[in-house]
Amino acid sequence: MSESIDVIASVARSAAADAVWRQWALLGAPVTGASGAPRSVIDPEALLLLSAAIRASERRLDDVLNWWATTGSTLLSVQRTTTLLRRFPPSTRSGVASFALAAVEAGDNRWRTLARASGGASLASRGKRGREPRLTPSPALMLRLRAGFGVGVKADLLGILLAMGGSDATVRNLAQASAYTPAAVRRAAQEMEAAAFIRGTHSRPVAYYVDPARWTAMLDGSGPADSGQGWRNFAQIFAFLAWVGAWGDDQRDVSAYVASTTARDLYETHRPAFELNRIPVPDPARSTGAAYLDGFAATVRMVSDWLEANL
Repeated sequence: MSESIDVIASVARSAAADAVWRQWALLGAPVTGASGAPRSVIDPEALLLLSAAIRASERRLDDVLNWWATTGSTLLSVQRTTTLLRRFPPSTRSGVASFALAAVEAGDNRWRTLARASGGASLASRGKRGREPRLTPSPALMLRLRAGFGVGVKADLLGILLAMGGSDATVRNLAQASAYTPAAVRRAAQEMEAAAFIRGTHSRPVAYYVDPARWTAMLDGSGPADSGQGWRNFAQIFAFLAWVGAWGDDQRDVSAYVASTTARDLYETHRPAFELNRIPVPDPARSTGAAYLDGFAATVRMVSDWLEANL
């Protein structure tokens, strides 16, 4: 029984570790051995949070988080980090707090409120220093726009729409992707449309899009059109993987029935992650009692496979 739960959690942890190492390596972090460069646009706050969630089993991540705290914290949104943190397991908070403390010590006082939860606990870094972040590869688009236009909803909306390669998205869709409120997204989109940065459709509800070709020159031909992937809703998927890892620790010694019940709860909580990313996972309603553990194992494998194909 416990072996089955351990195996499920291990698949989730392995997928999470592979994702964070590959994305950090592309950004120039001091890491080696990443299995391949990602192609989709990196969600910076989702990357930070998943790294904080799994750092207990991936101790080298403290070196990376310390590097990012000193070289890239100013490119992160504290507001968005705080919002997305609510979707991750409670254990994630200590890692985020330690990162925030390192960022404050490096001079970024925006993180001071989050740093208070650290209790003075710092990252267990070995002092490894990497180079300046690499912002020109296609997957670093969001960070590149923030470096150029500032951290905020407008840079993020532009990044998401550019990554969508000309497809349109409603305010509701953009709010789900960006983790900003619909009101903030609507106001920003209307102002950006007035400035001719993005365009709105005549449909109801209105949807917004960009013409990627207009940005090609500014991006030196390294925009998302070259990446072959574009935008994926990684924040929701990363949160699910983090919770599965925590579920594995919590449920290791319980009965099959109890484990399957909590697995169903996880499925229901994270159902939007599967729907937003169009991952066809097994419906728990088709399994009774402890039998759903097999369906949950299949769900975790399918999410892991999706991440490998779409990272």
